[in-house]
Amino acid sequence: MKNYQFNIDKYQADWMFAPIRTRKEAIGILMRTLKVLLINTPPKNESVAGKVILQVSKMSRIFFVSENKVFSLAFPFFVTESDGIFIFKSHNHSDINHKVSSDILSLLDTPNLFDSSSVFNFAEPVDDLCLMDGEIWSLFRELLTMEEGYIRFDHDPYHQKGHYHPLNHFDIFFSSNVTFKLGLNEKIDPELLVDMLDLTTPCHYVAPV
Repeated sequence: MKNYQFNIDKYQADWMFAPIRTRKEAIGILMRTLKVLLINTPPKNESVAGKVILQVSKMSRIFFVSENKVFSLAFPFFVTESDGIFIFKSHNHSDINHKVSSDILSLLDTPNLFDSSSVFNFAEPVDDLCLMDGEIWSLFRELLTMEEGYIRFDHDPYHQKGHYHPLNHFDIFFSSNVTFKLGLNEKIDPELLVDMLDLTTPCHYVAPV
């Protein structure tokens, strides 16, 4: 098992914890976070606003931790580390570096890439990048078709509303037509969520109210 933890500052926490409503947004956060991990320059202690936990074992997940929120996504990359230098790759790309992550982000930001009625409007910017990186389409396809595995814990006194929006709860999935909440009796430690999702540890149980 590999477990890496990275402190983040408020600026990073602000965009990492922005609401996720689409797969495009989930991929964007993964790519931007990958850049943070590649640089691996921790903030000063007084600037720490949260942390990122990367755990790779039988499960491969990334966790984003702040004072009142923890959420997790599937992490579809292999990781190796030596003296604080991280290298990421996938089944479809041999080196997911700053340039590659920037290329993916540029595709996500391409106007009308996902809502055009013409397939050529999608294919053209991808094909342009393929001229410089023959593996970029395979990586982009992998990200577009992966299972995100999204789950979030919230301690949310601002929106609390009895059993309809419990003070402490899990949000399962992010799309508005399938998401649901699972209430909790108390605030949890972030490491508990890591353990809950770890396939190598004993299962946790849900007890009805």
